[in-house]
Amino acid sequence: MAQGMNNSEACRTVGVSRGTGIRWRFGRTVVGHNGTKRTYAPITPTAQISERFLSEDERITIADRRAAGLGIRAIAAELSRSPSTVSREIHRNRDPLTGRYHPHRAQQLAQQRRARPTLGKLARDHELREAYSGEWTPMT
Repeated sequence: MAQGMNNSEACRTVGVSRGTGIRWRFGRTVVGHNGTKRTYAPITPTAQISERFLSEDERITIADRRAAGLGIRAIAAELSRSPSTVSREIHRNRDPLTGRYHPHRAQQLAQQRRARPTLGKLARDHELREAYSGEWTPMT
């Protein structure tokens, strides 16, 4: 569906019924035979991440090239990235015990760092909120 298909086309492609596709899309709650409830969250399309950030494929390339013995500048040139970006990535996400770079773990850490919700400036700063003259509603 993120590729522009409607529900019926997406269900045919995946090989499930339309009803199952609808339940996957909007989520559902199932009551078990013993009365316990299990809630399944809706499937949400993944957001496109800016090319400014390293992708998982680029992280795998970095790991492969480092294992092959290439230097940071050679890897950076292959990826069309700055050598400082590659160096920072390797140093930030290497194993502290072995010193090896693990691309999948690096991707997980990057996703965790991206998903850190914070309050907006007006919600955090009481004085600024009082000085603000317009309508304001807190964002969560």
